[in-house]
Amino acid sequence: VVFLACPATPETEKMINAEVLEALGPNGYLINIARGSVVDETALLYALQHKKIAGAALDKEDRQIQDQIMIRLVRCAQKGNLLAKDHVVDCMTYIIYEWIESSHYMIRWKGYTNEIGNKIQDCIRNYRYSGSFMNYIFRCFQYSARGLKPSFSLDIPFRNSTKSRIDYVVQEEEYLF
Repeated sequence: VVFLACPATPETEKMINAEVLEALGPNGYLINIARGSVVDETALLYALQHKKIAGAALDKEDRQIQDQIMIRLVRCAQKGNLLAKDHVVDCMTYIIYEWIESSHYMIRWKGYTNEIGNKIQDCIRNYRYSGSFMNYIFRCFQYSARGLKPSFSLDIPFRNSTKSRIDYVVQEEEYLF
């Protein structure tokens, strides 16, 4: 299984080509949650049509396949497979950073980068659900975020005003007794 989670840059364009797909073999799966330009689509289509690989899950179209493979990786991690656990943590960390940037439910995780890996490992350890692992981990992070204090800079603008947050902080005077 090749789980692809990387930014689309000139260096990564068509990174998954015919040679990589051939090396993956007839029992291999490609899971791409990165941008489409990372995969050579012509080579992928050829590999799928000629059964050079077993299957591919691309972008958001094949969520069920992505979930099935992710659940299998989680089950392997729960049985003690450290490589599977590291793989799930790495992939989910990338996805969670995307969620933090795009979901108002997850914004409170911004600034808590050290705790994200630990939380993912907790989710792997506690997953007993038969549904989507992605939904499970999203809900775990969403509910956990309720207890997090928002971390933000006092120098950023407050709402739609030109003043920053620091301008609204009341400074206490020192009283001499």
